[in-house]
Amino acid sequence: MKISGKHDVDVPLAFVAQVLVDFPGWERAAMRRGIDVRRTDRQGGEVQGASWTARFPFRRKMRSLDLTIVEHHPSGRLVVSFVGAATQGTAIVVPLAMGPRRTRITITLEVQARTLAARLLFQSLRFARQRMVSRFEARLAMLGAEIETRYAAKG
Repeated sequence: MKISGKHDVDVPLAFVAQVLVDFPGWERAAMRRGIDVRRTDRQGGEVQGASWTARFPFRRKMRSLDLTIVEHHPSGRLVVSFVGAATQGTAIVVPLAMGPRRTRITITLEVQARTLAARLLFQSLRFARQRMVSRFEARLAMLGAEIETRYAAKG
């Protein structure tokens, strides 16, 4: 299953690229949403190869995902791979400068089922695809608003 969305923000590309690799900020944001996040690599400041384990409730069960940054470019492009008990996939985040103070953020999420139960879940999600895409785009808009807020607070 593949979902893609894009959102424009009134922020320079350099700031967007900096926010995308602010991993302590993302960890705090995940924890505020009830997700238990633990960094599993020992690199500290390195971006490529950074990894985490995330535990979260989904459909009345605790789920776990192992996330790893497999690709990072100075332009801000990130490729994150994730593996769980029932699913695996990649998330590709690409910021693109539309002007000196405007950036388009494109996120593509591709998820594959690893179990029969996950295949059945994805089959049922295909019927609700439009609703799922609109929720994905709404979350992307919230991400854009958060980045714009951070930029405005910076000064």
